[in-house]
Amino acid sequence: MNPSRSHPSALAAYAAFAGMGVFWGTWGAALPALRSQAGLTEAQLGTALLFVGVGALPAMFLTGRLIDRLGLRLTAVLLGLLGAAGTVIAVGAQGYAAVVACMLLVGATSGATDVAINTLAGQVEHHTAQPLVTRAHGTFSLAVVVSSLSAGALLGGPGLTTTFTAALIAVLALCAFVWSGTTFTTPAPNPATRPNLPAASSSTPLADPRPTTRSQAPAAANPAAPSPVPEPAAHLDAPAAANPATPSLVPEPAAHLDAPAAANPATPSSVPEPATRSDASTAAIPATTSVDPGPATIIPKPLTLAAPLLLLGFIGALAYATENAHQSWGAVLITESFTASPQLASTAPATFAAAAALARLTLAPLSRSHPVQLLIAGGAAATVGSIVLATAPSIPVALLGLAIAALGTATLFPTLISYGLRTIDPARRGRATSTVATTAYLGFLLGPAYVGLIAHAATLRWAIIGIAALALIFTAVAAPASRWAGRRVQAPARQR
Repeated sequence: MNPSRSHPSALAAYAAFAGMGVFWGTWGAALPALRSQAGLTEAQLGTALLFVGVGALPAMFLTGRLIDRLGLRLTAVLLGLLGAAGTVIAVGAQGYAAVVACMLLVGATSGATDVAINTLAGQVEHHTAQPLVTRAHGTFSLAVVVSSLSAGALLGGPGLTTTFTAALIAVLALCAFVWSGTTFTTPAPNPATRPNLPAASSSTPLADPRPTTRSQAPAAANPAAPSPVPEPAAHLDAPAAANPATPSLVPEPAAHLDAPAAANPATPSSVPEPATRSDASTAAIPATTSVDPGPATIIPKPLTLAAPLLLLGFIGALAYATENAHQSWGAVLITESFTASPQLASTAPATFAAAAALARLTLAPLSRSHPVQLLIAGGAAATVGSIVLATAPSIPVALLGLAIAALGTATLFPTLISYGLRTIDPARRGRATSTVATTAYLGFLLGPAYVGLIAHAATLRWAIIGIAALALIFTAVAAPASRWAGRRVQAPARQR
């Protein structure tokens, strides 16, 4: 059975991304009605939308630490708050100041939820060894398509508040799956500092791994005076000899012993023995014996993690800028260049989202088996698609360019974060994902503005060529930079 499909936390990850897609699909379809209800000009709406980013960035920065401390079930709480924020803005959007306040709320909840769902997907992918991050992003794209079409139908009848209330109900239903597949559990320490970890169960919610070991042979027991303190399981290559006269009252740590130790039958040590390694049977170590304290403790350096994580974030910003620029400006280009009707222009974002969903769901296995090749091919496809869109002589060719660009950009950030953070300590995954996602989100915010500035100075077609330049830069630097970052995030400090 495919573990990514049977594991309850895999279902939780898919549900979390679907909930995010339900919100943003509804949001995109409802923006014109929202602007009309609040009485905003296009310039006022554009300025108000910037406050989504203002609210998102600090929330994204803080969420990683909260996830690491409180556990992955926090994802369900944040997703529910995001759905509620939509209803709040539908009711409270009455004037520019109210809209700005609501945008801050939407930004904070969406930014926090974005970090949480990516952390959840990354953690489940780590446990199941399946390309879940990319597939989960595909679920998001599918939910955007379905919810935007559904919201459009509701907006034509019941109105804005009813539309967001229906979206809230759908999001809360998906939250139930997220809640059932996760726990409020504090992550365990770095697995490099402890013995073997068991594989994640396919029938239990994902809890952060706990330290545990496994015995390969039974330890000898003292039948007369058993120790009142339970000894931890040991990973041994041969039975451990016990002192039948005076057992130790202090539990001994798990041991890997390299050579038989001489037993002192008269004077057993009451102090836990340091871990050593052996391929033969063991006995108690004399008190007078000098023992090597064992391998150095592996302690990650927080400062050494900052540079690779920020680098991954900046590369992710290029991917996000390319993706969001096409999503935001595709319909505008078709409208301006071909005098298309609003209904025809709406096919641009629908085409982009559908192609993105197709790419994420079908190319997901390559994100784990051939991540470097996928990053290069995706960047190249985004470059080609942008050029086709910028030079399109007709609407069908423009839509083809958007589809090609979507096929390329759809897998860039999921593959980047999966490949770049593949070696990160699970106990630090939340903070690492937060750093990368927060930095990358700058590209999501600045990409459309970048297009607008170039379009103002030249034309919109030249602005799309500028997006092709960003995609080309990504193609050149993504693979070597993510490879370097992957090595750096696992580079520990050794300390005795």
